[in-house]
Amino acid sequence: MTVEIEQIAEEFLDSLRSGHVPTVEEFADRFPEHASQLRELLPTMVMMEELRDRKVGLFKTPKPNDQLGDFCLHREIGRGGMGVVFEATQQSLRRVVAVKVLLNRGIHHSNDELRFQREARAAAKLHHTNIVPIFAFGREHDVRFYAMPLIHGIPLTRLIRVVNSNPDGCESVATFVSCEDSTLVLDEDATSRPDITAGSVCAPTSPVNAASFLMSAPGRWKEIARAARQVGDALEHAHSHGILHRDIKPANLMLDHSGMVWVTDFGLATMVNDENITSAGDAPGTLRYMAPERLDGVCDARSDIYGLGATLYELATGQPMFSGQSRSEMFREVMEHRVVSPRSLCPAMPRDLETIILKAVAASPDDRFQTARELTDELDRFLAERPILSRRISLPQRLYRWGRRNPAAALPSAVAALLLVSLALVSGGAYMQVSSQYHRAERNLQLAGQQRQLASQTLEDVERERQRAQANLQLSMQALDQVFRRFAPGPLHVPESEDDDFEPIYNTAISEQDFELLRAMLSFYDQFTVNNHDDAQLRRAAATAYQRVGDIQQRVGRFAEAQLAYQRALDLVNHLGADLDISDPLHTHEAALNNELGLMHKMLGQDDEAKQRHLSALGTLHKQLALSPEDLEVNLELVRTHNFLGYAIWGTCCHKDDSPKLLTAVEQSHRSAMAVLQRLSERDPSPEHDLVLARSYRDIAAVLLHRRRTSDAIEASDKAIDLLERLVKEHPQVPIYKYELMRMLARRDSRYWSEDLELGEQRLRRALRLCEELEADHPSIPEYSSRRAYAHYKLAGVLIRRDNRQLALEHYRKSVDLQRTQVERYADQPLYRLFLAIASRELGEQLLEDGELKDAVNVLESSLAVSKQMHEQFTARHNKFVAKDVLRKHYRLLISAYQQLEQHDAAKRMEEESKAFAHLPPQEAPDCQLTRGQSSNAPLG
Repeated sequence: MTVEIEQIAEEFLDSLRSGHVPTVEEFADRFPEHASQLRELLPTMVMMEELRDRKVGLFKTPKPNDQLGDFCLHREIGRGGMGVVFEATQQSLRRVVAVKVLLNRGIHHSNDELRFQREARAAAKLHHTNIVPIFAFGREHDVRFYAMPLIHGIPLTRLIRVVNSNPDGCESVATFVSCEDSTLVLDEDATSRPDITAGSVCAPTSPVNAASFLMSAPGRWKEIARAARQVGDALEHAHSHGILHRDIKPANLMLDHSGMVWVTDFGLATMVNDENITSAGDAPGTLRYMAPERLDGVCDARSDIYGLGATLYELATGQPMFSGQSRSEMFREVMEHRVVSPRSLCPAMPRDLETIILKAVAASPDDRFQTARELTDELDRFLAERPILSRRISLPQRLYRWGRRNPAAALPSAVAALLLVSLALVSGGAYMQVSSQYHRAERNLQLAGQQRQLASQTLEDVERERQRAQANLQLSMQALDQVFRRFAPGPLHVPESEDDDFEPIYNTAISEQDFELLRAMLSFYDQFTVNNHDDAQLRRAAATAYQRVGDIQQRVGRFAEAQLAYQRALDLVNHLGADLDISDPLHTHEAALNNELGLMHKMLGQDDEAKQRHLSALGTLHKQLALSPEDLEVNLELVRTHNFLGYAIWGTCCHKDDSPKLLTAVEQSHRSAMAVLQRLSERDPSPEHDLVLARSYRDIAAVLLHRRRTSDAIEASDKAIDLLERLVKEHPQVPIYKYELMRMLARRDSRYWSEDLELGEQRLRRALRLCEELEADHPSIPEYSSRRAYAHYKLAGVLIRRDNRQLALEHYRKSVDLQRTQVERYADQPLYRLFLAIASRELGEQLLEDGELKDAVNVLESSLAVSKQMHEQFTARHNKFVAKDVLRKHYRLLISAYQQLEQHDAAKRMEEESKAFAHLPPQEAPDCQLTRGQSSNAPLG
């Protein structure tokens, strides 16, 4: 061997011992003249070095009774591929602990030390009830170790084995599972578990009662959910500190004797923002529990949630989510992600728990819970037997997700779906054609009596074809109806029980493309109703479709378009009901549509039209009640009608001479609603009745206040708040209860608080918090933003009275900014513009009083244009008094500001503009004053 070969060999050996693992081919390429010799020599050197390391490693592995720093080792209680765990005593504190020692496994495992340190440091950063803490980390005699609590328990793999080995599966009652092994390796095999888990050591102890997990009684499912919730809470803590676990699986979760679940083994943990987490195809962890995106080198908090979902799946069913035996089979199953329904394996499992599991293990991270907190909140709802927010995946959603994972196969399937739709449309055409044949056959039968037998046979044939076409058309209508239901789930209802599938319409978020689709589908209904004008079923379906579109447009603030949709629905219903008895439910539908139209007139400032609509509904319902006085649906619609009628009459009181008389009518209308509600509640108590009763108390309180009956108004208001507080407490998942409570807390007139301004401020701040919660959950509902603006406005009024002017001005500005955004988004809504004018004027007036003349002028000039536009809208809709009152006050304040600034030309110009309104009486009607912090018309109260 030449000197040159010796130098190459020495360099290769130095690289090995420094931790770098060079390849033989690298050196062969660098020294091609010695390539053949190097290919023979270097592999031999590697083998010799590994043998040396193995001997050193074995020599350095501690034994019982050895001393490592402050820790005296007693006995080995666990062993894995990377480490050994001893029961030990920490001598300085005289406590029994577990000490994990790193094995020296040679140069091919040079990353062991890095992983060992990472495991200790990650766990040491976290302080959580369900995460095994690290007491100490050290190095003694070239041996690395760390100490942790000695936990008496069993890994979840042991529980799952018991479920899986049970011949009766989930239906059997399990017994106790004890952990009696003196030495325990915590996984199925060494290949899937290269290291034992830090802290997951089962020392000899009393039996662990696993029956609560495994018994067939309903309590089993809650115990499983509680265990998953503990892990989810621990993950949320880790994620909030920037740490991803990356290896959540049953072997790394341990149940102690008290029922607490411990998260262990942070050996694969990494920081959330680490861009070098892994590369595609080189993801560390256990493949069976690994999220699909991990195989592409992508990992975030949702990947840990997937691992927890896969563990929950296995714990609940006793079977792994994927059962591949080889790594290639497992890889294929993870990528294809064909998950067997948990309830098909375990029918006793509650549907809500299955829904939670399937969402946690969704193939796409976007379809999972986005944070561990979302998952734990959902498990809390399941444990409290409240409706969960997650929904089972519908067939269209499953097809969409499948297409997203399999784009090559999705295109032909989409073409097939389009062919089915075409078939439905062709079936509709066939139905019309066959109907025509049917009528022609009838005429032939009458004209050709001598051919009666032949014609009769023809009729039978055509009737069969007509029924077939009718069935095809029915399928088409059902498909279209399902699309409408996706956009508008129907009228608000209160769940009858905690298991009721409840999804209020307030969740609706509609894009312009969605509206185009709905319009196209309405055209389909129109075409069919024209060609089949005698088909009552088709007309009913079309009326329902138009009403649902009206509901959607109303919720997102398109009141004019909602009005047109409701009118079209009413026309169809009127045509159908012309020949029906008044007791038919269709006439209740007619009354409901008149009420919706009245509400739209009210929102568009058309109070007289609104009143006529509600009176029409009232007349229809009274006729129905004369025949069926106990009909529940008719009585509920009667309550709505009385309340709506009260709103409409209220809107006319500010521009009529007989406002006291009208206020009496408003009070009578609301008291009529309350009388009906009390009768219904005695017969059939329900949260829905309590909600409507609270609204009636709220509305009658406002009327009593304007009639100067303050104590009665306060009493009615408190009753409304008490009812709503109870509903929010009992049904925190129902947004309408929060919404109505927020309205009530913000609506209370400042005169209520004349003796307790502190209470007024507290309630308004609570109203603001409720608004913020509703906006966060339902950003597409404009009403919530307007209510928040109104709450800021009312709070500012109370703060002015409490001499906190600086904070009051901040809330006035917030109110103006929020409402200006609403006006820009919903230009056809006059009430939004009215309130913006009022809030801006109030802000300007306060700045004027503080001597901030320039700021006051800027605010008032900016809002003057809004006031003029608002005046035009209200004048066109017959509600002139309030609009002119607000505009007149704007002019008065601007004139005063210009005069104080000695800008006399500007003041004179404002005086000339204001003369256009000189014909108005100089004093406001006594019942309709707009005072600071309130609006007589209560547009948002």
